[in-house]
Amino acid sequence: MAYEMLKSAIMECNNIVFMSGSGFLREIGVPNYRDEQEAYDIELEYGYSPEDLFSTSFFSTRPEQFFRYYKNKILYLDGKPNNAYYALARLEQQGKLKTIITRSMYGIHQMAGSKHVLELHGSIYQNFCMNCGATYPAEYIKNSAGIPHCAKCQGPIRPNVSLYGDMLNNTIISQAAEAVSNAEMLIVAGTHLNSYLSERLLQYFHGTRLVLINNEYHFSDTNANIIIHENVSDVLPIVIP
Repeated sequence: MAYEMLKSAIMECNNIVFMSGSGFLREIGVPNYRDEQEAYDIELEYGYSPEDLFSTSFFSTRPEQFFRYYKNKILYLDGKPNNAYYALARLEQQGKLKTIITRSMYGIHQMAGSKHVLELHGSIYQNFCMNCGATYPAEYIKNSAGIPHCAKCQGPIRPNVSLYGDMLNNTIISQAAEAVSNAEMLIVAGTHLNSYLSERLLQYFHGTRLVLINNEYHFSDTNANIIIHENVSDVLPIVIP
């Protein structure tokens, strides 16, 4: 029943925004340091929490430890889109899906062909020299020995991702808020309605259809008009023509 309701709603709406949570990434095998077991293993291996290791403080004061952790645990280059990501790209090509908002740093939506993607936390594929501004691909960081340095000026290279202690990009946040405020339908997928991502942006939603697709139950679920407690990857290829 919920599948048919969502499929019908998608057919009727011409301004849809999709909010992509970490659960959607987990479904394609991208590791998540926020998962309890993963966080525990990281602390055992590195002696610090993932939040400490992935922080501006560590990047500035302990860059060797930062990059050892970053290259081994964060800089994941093997993620590939599945049929659900391609379904979203089709929905964008049909003119219905206006924006994808994601905390993902891995560019999976773009790999599938989606063009209008707002990456709230930056991208592992964007890296720059802090001295001269030269840019470098993710592979350069991955293959560097120790701390990556600029080939032109030997300055330190920084991944263009939001670390703990950083301010999020206000321009991106404003664009996300505007997209949500204009949406007829908001699909929250791979996270719950009380998550950091949802709480920050749901306040701007004035549309008529709030959809939740998540394989875990949460007390906030009842705030949605359409609720599907299944993997995002199983739902989207069926409801998107």
